[in-house]
Amino acid sequence: ESELMVRITSDDPDERMPPVDDHPEGLSKNEIELIRKWIQSGAPWEKHWAYEKPKTHPAPKVSNSNWAKSKIDPFVLHRLDQKGFKPSPEADKAQWLRRVSFDLTGLPPTQEELENFKADSSEEAHTKVVERLLNSKSFGERWAAMWLDLARYADSQGYEKDNHRSIWAYRDWLIQSFNEDMPYDAFTIKQLAGDLLENATISDQVATAFHRNTQTNTEGGTDDEEFRLSAVIDRVNTTWTVWQASTFGCVQCHSHPYDPFDHKEYYNFLAYFNNTSDADLNDDFPRLKVPSDPAQHERARELDNEIKDLRKTLNHSGNLATDPKGWKKVKVKKVEGPNTAKFLINDNEVEIEGTVPQGSTYKVELTGQGRITALKINLLPKERDSKKLPEHGAVLSQLTAEYFNKEGKKEQIKFTEVFAESLTGPFDPYESLKKGAQGGGSFPKLFKPTWLVFVLEKPLVRDAEDPFFLYVSCRVRGAETKGAIINRFSIEQSCETTWEKLLTSPKRIEVKDKWNQLRSERNKIRSITVPVMRERPEKAKRPTHVFVRGNFLEKAQAVQPRVPSLMGDLGTEASAPRLKMAKWIANPENPLTSRVFVNRIWAELFGLGIVETIEDFGTKGEAPSHPKLLDDLASRFQTEHQWKLKSLLKELVLSATYRQTHKVSREHLEKDPRNRLFTRGPRTRLTAEMIRDQALKASGLLSKKMLGPSVMPPQPDGVWTVVYSGARWRVPKGEDRYRRGLYTYMRRTSPYPSFLTFDAPSREVCVARRIPTNTPLQALVTLNDPVYIECAQALAKKMMEKGGESLLDQIAYGYTLATQKTAPPKVITKLSQLYEIAKVNYQEDKEESDALAKSPGEAALVLVANTLLNLDAALTK
Repeated sequence: ESELMVRITSDDPDERMPPVDDHPEGLSKNEIELIRKWIQSGAPWEKHWAYEKPKTHPAPKVSNSNWAKSKIDPFVLHRLDQKGFKPSPEADKAQWLRRVSFDLTGLPPTQEELENFKADSSEEAHTKVVERLLNSKSFGERWAAMWLDLARYADSQGYEKDNHRSIWAYRDWLIQSFNEDMPYDAFTIKQLAGDLLENATISDQVATAFHRNTQTNTEGGTDDEEFRLSAVIDRVNTTWTVWQASTFGCVQCHSHPYDPFDHKEYYNFLAYFNNTSDADLNDDFPRLKVPSDPAQHERARELDNEIKDLRKTLNHSGNLATDPKGWKKVKVKKVEGPNTAKFLINDNEVEIEGTVPQGSTYKVELTGQGRITALKINLLPKERDSKKLPEHGAVLSQLTAEYFNKEGKKEQIKFTEVFAESLTGPFDPYESLKKGAQGGGSFPKLFKPTWLVFVLEKPLVRDAEDPFFLYVSCRVRGAETKGAIINRFSIEQSCETTWEKLLTSPKRIEVKDKWNQLRSERNKIRSITVPVMRERPEKAKRPTHVFVRGNFLEKAQAVQPRVPSLMGDLGTEASAPRLKMAKWIANPENPLTSRVFVNRIWAELFGLGIVETIEDFGTKGEAPSHPKLLDDLASRFQTEHQWKLKSLLKELVLSATYRQTHKVSREHLEKDPRNRLFTRGPRTRLTAEMIRDQALKASGLLSKKMLGPSVMPPQPDGVWTVVYSGARWRVPKGEDRYRRGLYTYMRRTSPYPSFLTFDAPSREVCVARRIPTNTPLQALVTLNDPVYIECAQALAKKMMEKGGESLLDQIAYGYTLATQKTAPPKVITKLSQLYEIAKVNYQEDKEESDALAKSPGEAALVLVANTLLNLDAALTK
């Protein structure tokens, strides 16, 4: 009687499920009967496997317990036993060393390392190699390169103009974190909410640049709020992709069609990120000044915290600004301004209609009498419906006043202090006291009423008939075409003498002096700036609404920060909800975090994850090939490995599963073509960065320099064209020309072409998995790109100097440098034939020869070296 049975047994093509167009045959009788029996038995239902907390499993019984070298091996062998397979033999030393060197450091072993390992016959030989590689500084560079795809790291802002962004300090933080073996739970928390940690260090704050890698649209005419929200949405989707391997982004527009996530829950989670200070501003505000000298980090942190606290103190006026008893309305008599605007006056409130050009000033005439010590300017939204907010920003650039006394003499009224409801945005309210400065208010958007209080230098006592004028200037322009114009405001006045006492108190004067002194000291610390996450104060908290069908212009009910009900309940009351969310992701009770991470690491080593869809653990993703292995590994990663990557990697690369040869038998190739059962060792193509790095390493050109700004290595002429600025691709002459691939400058609209050709993403969005391709363009890159030509020239020189006297010895030496293998005789023969043909050709074409080397013979050897760097054995691990 259920709708399910009605649909699957219906003869009506409009009713029948599955749909006739996609499944004309429908379900079989056996399948229908199976569903019927399931319903009759009570229709028991379980959570999807990925949403159950992982647990350890005892090792299964296997056919050959002596084969196992690690706790993972019995799980792999058990599946092989079930399929009637035997594991492949162990790889020879050269093959394993090349594999593990690339996997742990992203670089091939040196000739000396290869010879030492071959000569070491001890039982600990493999372990000693792994420990050496794990302690190498190159380790952090290799694993940071992986994480940069997830972090969508780039040296530019994205979108049309794609201007430069200085954020390389985050990349350096990654390298150092991996080298220090920071536990993954701490690594997670720092990137999502390091700024909210107690006593957050400079390093903790730099870590939050993970979510400042979102794009900023600096094109004129764009709406800052639209692209701010695009960044917030990207943070939500990226967080769920990276740490939860879930297609949570689907829920932006509707409830998830396959996984148990409700449409409203998307916006509950979005609320965790909706209160950060960034707002799609051209200068990437907020930015942290990171001292160039790490020894000054602690002092800089102390200064930043003190300066921030002192500024809050200076902005605090007790209840003077908020107590309604201390204020009374000031009636507005008349307002003058641009003739394109119309001013509507209602008692003490002014609303402006029409067009107000950016840079305009309103002349406001006030009536009334009495003593004035302070004026309060309330900046009000024109829109009364909160669901239609925010509006364009409202910034009071400068407030001046003049008063005409009984004799008609004009007096300039000076304001000595300004207080704001909250300290937000890129402008300090003090700016509104200066001529030509930015000002104070709400920028770039106005989400709710806010206020500024201006305290007079000395009290003013006036009669009702004495003219009193305020000049309200609006000079700030946002990224959009419209300026941050005040469209509605009201004015109040205070006669409290407490304002005078507050400003003249010795304590306040001392605080202000110290604030200025500390700012001066901080400015003397040589620093770079990096965009970071920073939370807005509670008073300026942005409201979060559900977007109807995902459209930010159509808001439904307001929501509070929450995680999806499937994953638990954090509640909504928290002083730092984003930090609480980050700790929830890194909590051992979270069923996905450790599973997703160990699966990603497995995929990095074996080419395929235990769950192949490493970005999707939901019901539409692939099921795990070894469910108990994944659970056991995820559980032990938290307990035995204490969330440490190096410990996890050591277990994996020393396992018998990993040590298998990549040579494939006919049976394995036929029955396990993609190595889903791990019947053999991994043989995968190197990543784009590794291909370039190994060519540099083999040729002896690779720079050991670490960290610092991104560099611009050689690339084909004419590739990098910047429309909106005079920026140029400037190739360095020193060792920066030959630095590792992860230091290469990444401009989103013009990525490094050889990396792009080898499947590296352009980093607009988070990419959890690079899908390898084979195209003719790849061969054209490694044969012709300037970098590979230079590497071939250096490799040929190395072959001549160290390879021996004969051509055959030199070719054999070069082959080993490029592949760590001994060259088969037929390969040496083929390459020597290539050399002879090329030498003749270069003798006939002196111009072509001179472009490569000093003589035709040397040019021919360069061609051979170039060929060696293009061999499959050189492009795979």
